Amino acid sequence: MLGKAIQLSVSEIRVNQPDRGWLLQLMPIIQPYLDDINDIHIVTLEPGIVRGNHYHRQGTEVLIPLSDQMTIAWQEGDTKTEVASKDGNTIFIFPPEVPHAIRNDSPITARLIAIGNRAFDPDYPDRFAFPLLTEMRPANKKV
Repeated sequence: MLGKAIQLSVSEIRVNQPDRGWLLQLMPIIQPYLDDINDIHIVTLEPGIVRGNHYHRQGTEVLIPLSDQMTIAWQEGDTKTEVASKDGNTIFIFPPEVPHAIRNDSPITARLIAIGNRAFDPDYPDRFAFPLLTEMRPANKKV
């Protein structure tokens, strides 16, 4: 049985300072949804690349797109949802059993923060394939 994704707007936490950039305080946002934080990583995605296309049986994962022009997808039951990123204004919290993926639809490198309540274990990675998005590499890029 697939779980339910929770999409939260965090625009009220974003502080715009035109001369300095922006600030996003993560702990107050994610602590209510993760009992423990055991993995934090920053990910880059080249144009057209997809990350995810999986679900976790035990772990909850938080994705925070830091770039525009990214597609975030998840599936609840038979319903697949795709939304566009909003440059750090939205976080996505995926509990166990919710397939999810993210694709960079821009012509430049994109970034995101991923946070989980389970430390990565190479002997049991808790990642199970579930294709949601297809890569769309630019024609001039070679694999």
